[in-house]
Amino acid sequence: QVGSNKRQSFCARYRNWRSCVVSHETAKKMTEETPPLTKPTFWKVGKIKPEEKGVNVMVKCIKAPEAVAGSDSLKEAVCGDETGTVIMSLRNEAHADICTVGASIRVQNATVRMVKGHIRLVADKWSAFKPASEPLDFTVKEDNDISATEYELEDDRA
Repeated sequence: QVGSNKRQSFCARYRNWRSCVVSHETAKKMTEETPPLTKPTFWKVGKIKPEEKGVNVMVKCIKAPEAVAGSDSLKEAVCGDETGTVIMSLRNEAHADICTVGASIRVQNATVRMVKGHIRLVADKWSAFKPASEPLDFTVKEDNDISATEYELEDDRA
C-alpha cells in the first residue's frame, strides 16, 4: 500500500512528462541562438575592496614570488598597476612561473581573501592567470599598497 501511494504521487506529478521533452532539433536551435560571451571588465588595483569575488585586473609583477612559511604550495608575489599594488597569493606552480619581475599579467576571476586583516588577491584553480597579450606600458604606483591597509571586522550587534 505504501509503495503504491508513492507511485501514484510520482505519476500525478509527472503525468505530462512528454510535453517537457525537447526534441533534438529544438535543442540544436537553442544552442545556436546562445549569445556570445561578454568581454571581461578589468578593474584597477586601487578599487579592490575586502571580500570581493570575480576580480579581473591587468598587472605588472614588481616582486618575484616567495614561498609562504607554513605552506608547501603557497607563494606570494607583489603586483600592481598605475593605481596601486597588492600581494597576490599563488596556489599553482605554473602561476608562480609566469610571475617574474616586470612581467605583464592578466588575472581573471580572482578572489580577495583577508589574511590577518590584510587584503590578498588569490589566484586559485578557478582563476585565469596568464601573460598579457601585449606588454603593459605604465609605471606601477608602489606607494599605494592596498595590502598594507589593515581592515577590522565590525560588529553589527552594537
